[in-house]
Amino acid sequence: MLSDGLFAVEGLPPDAPRKIRQRLGLDADAPVRLSYIPGPGDLAGTYNCWLRGEHDPRVPIITYSAQFFELAKRLGLDTQILTQTAVPSEQMDPSFIFRTVHRRNWNSRSEFFAAQTEYGNAVCAEVDAFAPHIVLVATDFPSAYWSRLAQEGRRLVLSAHNTFWPMGQRLGGLKGIYQRARLAWEARSLDDAICTSLECARQIATLTFGRVQGLTQLPQMAERHPVKRVSRVRNLLYLGRIESEKGIFMLLDAFSALQPEFPDIRLVFAGVGSAATKLESRLDQLGDQRISFIGRLDGPGVHLAIDGADLLICPTRTAFNEGLAVVGFEAAAHGVPTLMSSVVPAIDALGDGCAVFKADDQHSLVSALRDLVGDEGRITALADRLSTVREALYDRNRSWGSQLGRVLLRL
Repeated sequence: MLSDGLFAVEGLPPDAPRKIRQRLGLDADAPVRLSYIPGPGDLAGTYNCWLRGEHDPRVPIITYSAQFFELAKRLGLDTQILTQTAVPSEQMDPSFIFRTVHRRNWNSRSEFFAAQTEYGNAVCAEVDAFAPHIVLVATDFPSAYWSRLAQEGRRLVLSAHNTFWPMGQRLGGLKGIYQRARLAWEARSLDDAICTSLECARQIATLTFGRVQGLTQLPQMAERHPVKRVSRVRNLLYLGRIESEKGIFMLLDAFSALQPEFPDIRLVFAGVGSAATKLESRLDQLGDQRISFIGRLDGPGVHLAIDGADLLICPTRTAFNEGLAVVGFEAAAHGVPTLMSSVVPAIDALGDGCAVFKADDQHSLVSALRDLVGDEGRITALADRLSTVREALYDRNRSWGSQLGRVLLRL
């Protein structure tokens, strides 16, 4: 279990294991089997840290998987974990059974569908062999297989880490109408949901016509950090996946447009992704020493980069279905405000502690940045409004694991 001060699951009744069995129609001492189909992260590495009672140092927040391990142990569940990566070298706890189900890469549309079919069938076969009472599946898993996971009277819970369409947008046109109808049909198999953001919960409620009202979590910090207070914005930070759809090149152009007005501003890009080579090439062409790309960061590295920033920028475009944008909360832990595009669901929880610009709108981004850099009092006001959000990052009752426990109790 996590060491003192890092327990991630709180607020569950002492008799939660009995109540879950009662909800499932099982005897008080009967085993409860749960299959967990997570996203592509390294669960084995986090599991090894969790066994040692340590926070995973590669990640700046308490991971969802560590919270899952803690919750499953507290509830006395027998769990099957179907990871896409390697399994732990030593399985010290027999209640956790890891199985690797590989997911092939693809280079074409036909290869994509073939890989999805192969992966979906392989996962469903593993689940059938385990015969769980509950299946917890992340949105990374193809929704076409939800109905198969829900067979044999299993309860199906969706762990919604991504939205199905951009926040505030509509699925228009014939393709969009078909996509939404298909998702609504597949969502009939869902019994409940645990959501990373209010927007994820809203979209699931929409797809199920209000039947599924998923619970929403807030990211949790493993430790407290010194809170910054600056009066002027000069150090800008982008932290996240290096992808065109995340708005990195739009941010680069906006920064260049502001340089004549504010020659002392700096911009740092941090992260990895498929557009890293293109970004490096663009920076080489610019030859501007005020812009740097520092690549992948571990957990302490993320907090160090945020501590050196005055403003975090999350310029996600409508082409990317953002689920939350955890970086906004990592920054809030340091008292650093964020400028976010209008399709980033984190703005719901950050509220007045973040500034917002219209997604995909270069002029809106430049204008918002100009206001923040030029108005010396605005950044202070934003930082002051983050205090309530910051405290919630240490409220374990609002963690993913605690909310998942409540979902399991009401199945």
